[in-house]
Amino acid sequence: MGKRFMKTPKQARARQLADTIVTAATRVFKNTDFVKASTNRIAEVAGVSIGSLYQYFPNKDALVGVIIEKRVRQQLEELEALLGASAAVPCEQLIRQIIGLIARDSLAQRTFMRTLYQRGVSLELAPAVLEARERACRLIGDFLRKHHAPLLAPRPDPGLSLFCVLNGVLGAIFAAVLSAEREISPEELIDELSAMAVGHLLRS
Repeated sequence: MGKRFMKTPKQARARQLADTIVTAATRVFKNTDFVKASTNRIAEVAGVSIGSLYQYFPNKDALVGVIIEKRVRQQLEELEALLGASAAVPCEQLIRQIIGLIARDSLAQRTFMRTLYQRGVSLELAPAVLEARERACRLIGDFLRKHHAPLLAPRPDPGLSLFCVLNGVLGAIFAAVLSAEREISPEELIDELSAMAVGHLLRS
């Protein structure tokens, strides 16, 4: 877990302690702006001493780094599980489910996601996130070609087409989370992004 950001615990009890601290940090960041959140509060929620927290995590950014890496892994696992159970799902419905998987979760916890997005940039996590997006593209592309090939729009480079759609979807979700001017509902955003993705990926 997050070797770049924390001292690696070697024993099971130490790993459990580190996990408890990360879980507590996630709870705090979901309800408190990053600047106002304190390591003392995180330690209090975790039920550990501040010294125990600093034994594994040097600062709040280290905790955010571990949370982001953990979240990226979980989202990929959720995508794999969704695809694994969707062989018989109509293609348009599947596309909407994939978009909904990310959009609903992100928009339901805007404060938390703003912290992850904003701090993730300063932590130079872009390469890890982009690598995860590439893997998601491969998973989705392989699935669509295997189960829905006749429905796919002919493109000179289907992989690039999917890459553009996926990153467009994620960019729109990112903008919706950060937007201070309007509160976009998850279903409204999912409707628009699904229409965009279906219109680009599938035959008309």
